[in-house]
Amino acid sequence: MSTKVMTRQNEKNRNKIRTMAQIGMLSAIATVLMLFEIPLPFAPSFYEIDFSEVPILIGSFAMGPLAGAAIELIKILLNFAINGTMTAGVGEIANFLIGCSLVVPAALIYHKKHTRIGAVAGMAAGTVFMTVVGCFLNAFVLLPAYAKAFGMPIDGLVGMGTAVNKHITDLKTFVILAVGPFNLLKGVFENDSQFVYIAQLDTADDLYKKENWIKANPILEYDEDALENLVPVANTARDMGGEDLRDFLVKQLNMWMQWSNSLYIKDIAKWKACAVLKSLKDFRGSKCYVGVDLSSGGDLTSIAIVIPFMVEDTKKYFVHTHSFIPSSRVDEHIKTDKVPYDVWIEKGLVTVTETLGGIKTDYKYIIKYLEDLVKEYDLKPQLICYDPHNASAFLSDLEAMGFDSISVTQTAKELNDATVDFRLEILAGNVEIEGMEVGKEGNKIVVPVDSLLVWSIANAKTISNNYGEIKIDKDITTERIDPIDAIIDAWKHAMKEEYRPDVNETVNEWLEQYEKYMKKGGEK
Repeated sequence: MSTKVMTRQNEKNRNKIRTMAQIGMLSAIATVLMLFEIPLPFAPSFYEIDFSEVPILIGSFAMGPLAGAAIELIKILLNFAINGTMTAGVGEIANFLIGCSLVVPAALIYHKKHTRIGAVAGMAAGTVFMTVVGCFLNAFVLLPAYAKAFGMPIDGLVGMGTAVNKHITDLKTFVILAVGPFNLLKGVFENDSQFVYIAQLDTADDLYKKENWIKANPILEYDEDALENLVPVANTARDMGGEDLRDFLVKQLNMWMQWSNSLYIKDIAKWKACAVLKSLKDFRGSKCYVGVDLSSGGDLTSIAIVIPFMVEDTKKYFVHTHSFIPSSRVDEHIKTDKVPYDVWIEKGLVTVTETLGGIKTDYKYIIKYLEDLVKEYDLKPQLICYDPHNASAFLSDLEAMGFDSISVTQTAKELNDATVDFRLEILAGNVEIEGMEVGKEGNKIVVPVDSLLVWSIANAKTISNNYGEIKIDKDITTERIDPIDAIIDAWKHAMKEEYRPDVNETVNEWLEQYEKYMKKGGEK
């Protein structure tokens, strides 16, 4: 057996032991909490509430629904061993079944949607499911079994309910007015009254320094082998990124993360690192490629300028974007998108279009903006790359400018190469965007000027066709990716720009140098 296989097997064994230890610890806590029961004024005395489901919920969220069910079972068995039973086992069975009806659905939903919203939704669904299951089991199984075990009629149990609530007159009202509220209240109490121990790193801690991991995973302090075995796991996660990094941060460092495997740029810091102290004025007279993402109505419309340039033997790109929005849609989008369009407008990142009733974007604003940029910075657009959807009106205005244009079909097959290449160039540090200095003297950093662009790229996800080719997309209509769409449209052709020596320019430069030399009295 190879060393790698042995290490993997040892790690699996350690994980099993760790899981068993956690289940045992949480079961013990749940058993203790079960001893402290609170009677309820609207139900018979044998319905008492406790907080034993709290550690079970924590365990099921951390280790899965099966672990939650195991903790629930061990809790019942431990309580039975300590206190025995006063219900001929019926109460214990009821506690197990109804407890599982809370924690299992909650854990299943949470593990599908590993977010705070997923946790809340899971507990809410678990509460509802537990209430329904509790009512059904009590009406048709548990209460009849309880009555049979103690040789008493169902009416006797109903009478106990009537004694505390006169509206309880039969089994149906007993279930509706006593059992239902009891289970609903139990779920609410478990959701809102939790003891949670959260072990995590401090904000400034180095994620890859093993000495810090004990903060997030205290058991590592007592298992040196596990700590050392985690080092290659951390190194692999750091090098690979993506899902490997996500799994390490969540499962080993106890970090709560919202993550999607389909995120276009998984580490937004990589994009922010593209910020430099440059602007379009530093590229005066440069060739450029223009991308235009047109909106179908009153949504965002964006234009992108991509300028390829060379630094020694490395091809780099400077990217500039600008967006447009109809005046009547600004307030609406502030509310729906939950981002500061008004601030972006004030900063000059977005132009408000007033014509066409302020309902849809007037493409003449885009043409005017492009004309002004070309004139001010002496830019030389090689191609105007546009989304053909809704482009008929735009093209008629574009023709008057005299620039060559080309449509870019918005399919994964058409956009795959550009989408992949743009991301790779970002990661390689070959993409530049306008930045500004922030911070105090001696401790300044450069951050992107265009916060709309940062938000847009954070929204971008990837989707693929049957051939594995990808393009960017978004999850919901309130997430905008229009500036990134425009960049990738331009990128499709900017990435093909080749730099070959211009013979005429070379000869002219040589002649200029020669004339200067001769004027200084050089030999003929």
